[in-house]
Amino acid sequence: MLILWVALNILAAVKDSDIDRPMIPVVVLLSAIPVYWLVSRPAWQKRVVPGHCKVCGYDLTGNVSGTCPECGGKVG
Repeated sequence: MLILWVALNILAAVKDSDIDRPMIPVVVLLSAIPVYWLVSRPAWQKRVVPGHCKVCGYDLTGNVSGTCPECGGKVG
């Protein structure tokens, strides 16, 4: 939301100045980078790390019971 607010304020400031058209592509391109990061972020956060539970991500180092003590999911 903050990024959108900043972009809209920049566009409003640019609209009142002498250079209104050339700044719009710059603002759009610079806004696309954080939007892409926010959209793609869940994909890399859900990676399964070796030695961790596939359901909740709990560290299972030393666990020999076969179930995750945090969520009850099966190990392996």
